[in-house]
Parts: sequence; structure tokens; C-alpha cells
Amino acid sequence: MRIGDVIDYWTVIAIDPPRRLTLHFGMRAPGTGILEFELESLQGGGTRLSETAYWHPAGFWGLLYWYALVPFTSSSSRHDRAIVRRAERLGGASIGGASIA
Repeated sequence: MRIGDVIDYWTVIAIDPPRRLTLHFGMRAPGTGILEFELESLQGGGTRLSETAYWHPAGFWGLLYWYALVPFTSSSSRHDRAIVRRAERLGGASIGGASIA
């Protein structure tokens, strides 16, 4: 993965392997969004995966758009767990015993 790569409607804008991946929301919307994944080694072993979403609304419609999505943000925890399970199956990254932040 490199800066400028497109994944679905997200564009890679920063990457710091193996710690951080920052994506820009590429769909037309009343504002702009950033999604960041960060891996942190835990003292007792394992890795913590954190996912942070940032939304910069453009006016009233941007705020309405963001608040309309709030009920669906609880699914990001399931999304994180799915990422961890897949990484563990692939075995390429040392994410065994990861906890979800």
C-alpha cells in the first residue's frame, strides 16, 4: 500500500508501517472525512487496534449527515474485530491477542 492508493471510496493519505494507516473519505458528501487505524504494542504482549473517524462538516448539511450516521458507528467495533480475526488468520502481522480500543 502506498500514498494515493484507493481502497473502495477511501484514498491512502498517510502510512507509517506497521503503526498507522490514514485514509481520506472520497465520496461526495457535505464535508470531508478521515479514517485512521493505529496499532500499538501492548506491554504484556499482543497489539491494540484503534480506529478513529474524523468528520469536518460543511455547514448544516454536513452536521445533519454526521448525526444521521451516529447510530451506525457502533458497527465499527465489529469491523475492528473482523480486521483482527483476518490478520490473525493470515499470520503475516503479529496481532495475536489484540484488544479492541
